[in-house]
Order: sequence, then C-alpha cells, then structure tokens
Amino acid sequence: MAGLGGLRHDHGALHLAPRLPRRLTRLVFRVLQGGARAEVDVRPGAVTYRLVAGDAVRLTHHGEPVHLTADEPVAERGVPDLAEHPAPAQPPGRPPGFDAT
Repeated sequence: MAGLGGLRHDHGALHLAPRLPRRLTRLVFRVLQGGARAEVDVRPGAVTYRLVAGDAVRLTHHGEPVHLTADEPVAERGVPDLAEHPAPAQPPGRPPGFDAT
C-alpha cells in the first residue's frame, strides 16, 4: 500500500521513510518483495526492519540502503528529524477554523 510508512515502490525497489504521527507510539506492518517478507516496526526515533520469510530483502530507509539476509535478518535505523518550516500564513481576515496541532 503506497504511502503507509512512507512506502514507495519504484522500478522494483522498495523505498521507506517511516515516521509516526504524534499520537501514535508504534506502527508495525509487513512488506513483500518477490518471495521474501520483511516486518517494519516503527517507534519514536527508530525503525527496526526484520526479515521474516524468504532469502533477502533490499530496500532503502530515508534514502540509505538496507539489505536483510538470513545471516543478517535485523537492521535498526534512526529516524531523521524533520526540517522546521514556518506555519503557513492565512489570508487577511481568514483564520483557520480549527487548530491542527
């Protein structure tokens, strides 16, 4: 499912950039690549990738390559900080109808 966990599938490669929304403490899902399956466990500040079936899974985590094999079935990676951006300005006389924070 594209978008879940920052997942993108491009030319046979899996690219993930998972982040947790503020109110969630954990998100776990599995991805299938060929005949192999990997579990993605997202927690605040860290992601664990685990090979659960098959020979190997290749993917990228926030642009960095991750290769899971039977010899090295687990990889843990940090989650990079988001760049701070100023809040968008509202048109004069048009304040937002709710606080999204």
